[in-house]
Amino acid sequence: ERVVLERPDVWNAHAQFQATDNATLLVQVNRGARFAPNGERLTRYGPEGNTLMLLDIHSGALRPLAVGRPHTTSPTGHECWLGQTQTVLATIFRPGQSPLPGPDPEMGLAPDLGTVITLRENEAYRQVPSGQVLMHIGSTFDGRFYHGDWIEQDRLVIGSARTGRAVIVYRDPAASDDCPFDQHSHPHAYLTDNGRWMIFNSDRTGRPQIYAARIPPALLEEVERGS
Repeated sequence: ERVVLERPDVWNAHAQFQATDNATLLVQVNRGARFAPNGERLTRYGPEGNTLMLLDIHSGALRPLAVGRPHTTSPTGHECWLGQTQTVLATIFRPGQSPLPGPDPEMGLAPDLGTVITLRENEAYRQVPSGQVLMHIGSTFDGRFYHGDWIEQDRLVIGSARTGRAVIVYRDPAASDDCPFDQHSHPHAYLTDNGRWMIFNSDRTGRPQIYAARIPPALLEEVERGS
């Protein structure tokens, strides 16, 4: 192993290789993060908040993506490569919901179309019109589907970045967003690559456990067909 990047603002990097390029890493950068000399974290990020960059592991060069201030509201801190493409899928906070101080940037996003966006190097972000507010997000290896969740009501969603269609596959109206078990209360959902199962956490019994929901093929066909 070797160090390819070391700086205070990549303490929560979520590094992910592009599937077809073993020299490019997707990296989350918490701009303005500060640490004391003893290693204690003083700030998670500064007023600029999070952004995403592409790292060349050979040269160490970072290339920015158009997400976070001044382009969009703050990313939630959850992102992924969309399958084997050169496209990044990310979730952002709704305008007015960002944890950062000060006004959110004017983005021109339609608030009723959801909080999922796609990103490509040297291009503006694109809103995926899913209508869903999501946090954790992932993609099947072929990029046909993405899967996401929102901690309020443990809502789980499968969608297509191509068609913009998304469907709710599970939610628990009794579930709150207080997360009594912290991260273990978050669904952290993912869709198996064969599209047959959604795997997720739930504390519906009073403690966190792992569940599997069977996905009907007709549901995936509906998502790919679009509206």
